[in-house]
Amino acid sequence: MCIGLTINIISQYTKNIKNINLNITTMKKSNLFLAFSLLFAFAFMQSCQKTEQVVPTEPQNERSGDLKTQIDYCGDPIMVNLVDFDETMFPGTVTVGNDENMLYVTYEVTAPYSILNLAVYAGPADQIPSGNTINGDGTGSFEAWTFPYSFYPYFEVNSHTFEIDLSTLPECFILVTYAKVDGPDGIFYAWGKSNTKYPGYYFDYCVQECNPPLGNCETMYAYGDSYAQCFIGLPELTSKKWGWSNGPLSEGTYEFEIWAGAGQCDLSKGIHVGTLDVDYSGGTVTVTYSMFDDYSMTETHLYVGNDILPKKKNNKYTAAPGQYPYKHGYPLGETTDTYELDGFSGDIYVIAHGVVCDEQ
Repeated sequence: MCIGLTINIISQYTKNIKNINLNITTMKKSNLFLAFSLLFAFAFMQSCQKTEQVVPTEPQNERSGDLKTQIDYCGDPIMVNLVDFDETMFPGTVTVGNDENMLYVTYEVTAPYSILNLAVYAGPADQIPSGNTINGDGTGSFEAWTFPYSFYPYFEVNSHTFEIDLSTLPECFILVTYAKVDGPDGIFYAWGKSNTKYPGYYFDYCVQECNPPLGNCETMYAYGDSYAQCFIGLPELTSKKWGWSNGPLSEGTYEFEIWAGAGQCDLSKGIHVGTLDVDYSGGTVTVTYSMFDDYSMTETHLYVGNDILPKKKNNKYTAAPGQYPYKHGYPLGETTDTYELDGFSGDIYVIAHGVVCDEQ
């Protein structure tokens, strides 16, 4: 627009000069005026070039804004490592979860790394854009610039959340989460541990159901108020599963609340379904689950120990209930459950998990 306007100005001025019978003095003045006009036009064009410069922006098919917080996930989100294909650099993580309407894909990298650009494919493996291949073993060959969702920040950033409409996705699908990352050793490509014509990774995800508590059956955990430490905030874990480790507890008697469906450890999202009684005396720990009317348990998992969390065989901390040392199952449902455990000393921690169902 600016260039066209400048040309019109010069053209019109030249036309006027030709149509006027000028004497030598007038010509000199006119030529001087023309020189100044051309100089003005050049400066004007330079100004136009600066103001019309285009800066990349986010595509309109992905609503998002940097790092989205306070996501009300349905079920438990999954977290995968963000790694280069050789798995020598681990700049951060990708967390994937959904609510009733949207899929959330959150990148987080830690200093000294930063994000230069991102791209995501979410959908059936057989519908990935042409030029990309899936090997079926978690690897593939990908051209990230063909992915439908991308993010180009104005400046280097450390986090970003994509929001993708669930109505565009099947129940289960793959995710290829690409990142161009800047670090101490230079720029490299990273993937949610999942080949592009940079080698890379993909992983699977299934949409998690969103039932109001309880809706039928739901995960539950004991909440020890001032003793309760949410899994999400524990430095020993990278998992974003909700739940609490309660302690440290010295010998004595305690009564804790049991909450179901309290995602992100937010009690306002859950429902109070029962109580947990803990009696610690003389090295013996007795733990009793008691459900309120209209609720029953189908399984319980219990951890009691001196560490804040149980450990897996590789000696790493975990919050996964399947790794708790004590468990009971009640296929027909039960309203109370008691564990009596011996051989403890010093302060202990208690994690009480279960599955509770309403009886309607």
